Amino acid sequence: MSSLMGNVPTGRPRGRPKGSKNRVAKQPKTSTTITRTARPVGRPRKFPKLLEDISTPPVSLPKRGRGRPRKIPVAQAAPAAGTPVTPANPPESTTTTPLDSPSLQFVNSQPAGDANRPTQLQGLAAGASLQSSATFGGSVRPLAPSQDAYANVSHQTTSNVQHPHDLDLGLSNTHVLVTGGAGLIGSYVVSLFLTAGALVSSLDIAYPLETTTTPNFDTEGHERRLQRVHADVSDVAQFRQAWAFATRSFGVVHCCVALASLDLSVLPQTDSLCDMDPATWQRVLNVNVGGTFTTSQLWLRGIREAAASPQQAAALKNTSLIIIGSEAGHFGVRTQAAYAAAKSAVQYGLMQSLMADAPRIWAKARVNSVAPGPVDTPRYREECRVAEAQGMHWVESQATVALRQPVPMEAVAKSVVFLASEAWSGHVHGQILNVDSGKQGKLMWAREECD
Repeated sequence: MSSLMGNVPTGRPRGRPKGSKNRVAKQPKTSTTITRTARPVGRPRKFPKLLEDISTPPVSLPKRGRGRPRKIPVAQAAPAAGTPVTPANPPESTTTTPLDSPSLQFVNSQPAGDANRPTQLQGLAAGASLQSSATFGGSVRPLAPSQDAYANVSHQTTSNVQHPHDLDLGLSNTHVLVTGGAGLIGSYVVSLFLTAGALVSSLDIAYPLETTTTPNFDTEGHERRLQRVHADVSDVAQFRQAWAFATRSFGVVHCCVALASLDLSVLPQTDSLCDMDPATWQRVLNVNVGGTFTTSQLWLRGIREAAASPQQAAALKNTSLIIIGSEAGHFGVRTQAAYAAAKSAVQYGLMQSLMADAPRIWAKARVNSVAPGPVDTPRYREECRVAEAQGMHWVESQATVALRQPVPMEAVAKSVVFLASEAWSGHVHGQILNVDSGKQGKLMWAREECD
């Protein structure tokens, strides 16, 4: 503190002289103005320039010239002050530390003799364990992983991890039973299952009656993997006999496709329910609902019997039931209410009941339904040609259909095979797969009816 008045005292001395018992006399107050010069409160703080200065404790080295001792991070115990540091590597050599991830490494890329720059990080791979070395004044110190900024990152690399994807359907040697296998869509379904390597039992009323008791294998190109059996799903006793005959050849039925039904194209249609024959109603329900019920029951009973035997249970795979419904089960059919009611019954009420029932019999047993829209079969094309004046093709396949086209038979068959495969749809259960080209309902009125 300085004063503008020279030696004039500016205040009382702090304390008292050594050995004196008397206090210093209090100085009189004056009106002199005193100016004090400001001085800095503290020394400016120096921030570290290196990341290592923040994350590691400093170590003092001997002074080199002017200035304060240099602080460097170390991985091991710090040497005593004044002790020279022995270089780990010659300063003129290039030090490279490979890491777990091949895309991440610290490299001392500075030329020999340039001892004032730290090593550089080349490449950064998330999740890799970082190890490096720092060069200062010709000395090399490794940086411990625990002191590194990325030490807390999970140590796991993905460069050497392979992710194989098995796209096989896994249907080889799976016994698949298809009801209605001789029909237009059914024959396509049978063909795709054979291509997938399955053992196929095709049951249909169109096959000769003697095939119920005499094996009828198709050996051409299938190596006895296809058998045809006469079966009538509306006759419970005869259908059970045909089912038992099929299992004697290929064993328990793992996967069942309940496709047999009376198609809308073979049923008489009336302009109103008022004119429907009650016998037609009963016949449609007997075949389409009763036949699907019998098929589902025999499949589930076979799974239960196999599950009770440890040897047969170990061989169970692709345990699945696929019920073939229809878009008519969603939207109805004004001219054939029996067909719509039957399809709605099996794809909703029966399928959802089995959804809760089947897993209690076998944990991996699944039940789903496929609901096709208008399918592009030769029979459908003929119907459209006959009803061309009424615009049947536009009404059924374009007016309320987003893709403006009927469904190919192959698309329906592939959907069935997809649901049968445990490898592809093992967690699809209790669902209705709509294969209808995006159909959104029925056309209620024709344009000419509204004029």
